[in-house]
Amino acid sequence: MISSRKLYSDVAREISEQIQTKAYSAGEKLPSERELAETFGVSRPTVREAIIALEVLGLVKTVTRSGVYVADAPPAQVRTTDLDIGPFELLEARILFEGEVAALAARNITDEEIESLSAILDQLGVLNGRNDHSPALDRAFHVGIANCSRNASMVDAIETLWTMGEQSALCRHMHERKRNADWRPQEREHGGILAALAARDPAQARKAMRDHLSRVISEIMDATETELITKAREEISEKFRGIADRHPSISRKKTKISKTVSLAP
Repeated sequence: MISSRKLYSDVAREISEQIQTKAYSAGEKLPSERELAETFGVSRPTVREAIIALEVLGLVKTVTRSGVYVADAPPAQVRTTDLDIGPFELLEARILFEGEVAALAARNITDEEIESLSAILDQLGVLNGRNDHSPALDRAFHVGIANCSRNASMVDAIETLWTMGEQSALCRHMHERKRNADWRPQEREHGGILAALAARDPAQARKAMRDHLSRVISEIMDATETELITKAREEISEKFRGIADRHPSISRKKTKISKTVSLAP
């Protein structure tokens, strides 16, 4: 069992040591995410963060729908102690903090601030129409909501979380993977957050923000997908088809298999 402090970096460090001691040789395929999660006693998102970290360090490469392999020429020395915050760890914190910030903002937001946030979303919409995106505008929208909370400590917390993400090599790598997967911000989700704020509905604002950031986690999982996830979804689909065959009342067209992500360490 790995210590609770920075689980993903502990996993990355142990796999790195196995690669450097030739327990895994150059070009060799690593065990599946499920196997690694069971071996280290962590969740699959934690393993995914560790794999992203190892990619950044140049130790492994991910082959879509095939798996994760040791790099053909892995560096002889790496500094896993330099690993910073991972994307899932950061987004988990953002779900907790930004959800509550949105709820408080719904109580205090002014009409002028709603117009300002709406203008930011209009700019993001124009960029999305060009298949482009501005991280600065995305940050401005979320920090703008924090400002509406009228709580300086909350604003500082949100600013810090965004800065950590911008300075994190792992998060930057993740964003690059999302761009390669043709991922774009969900305009409808941003709009839903703004609508809840405009309605001065704290509960709905909290939910809309949490749903949005949870969707981001799902998008990252898709963008960094390995062969295990593909196989797991195929197995789930097959099981669903069997259930539908046994129970004709279940509508295959209307029922969707949800993609869930466990954040438990």
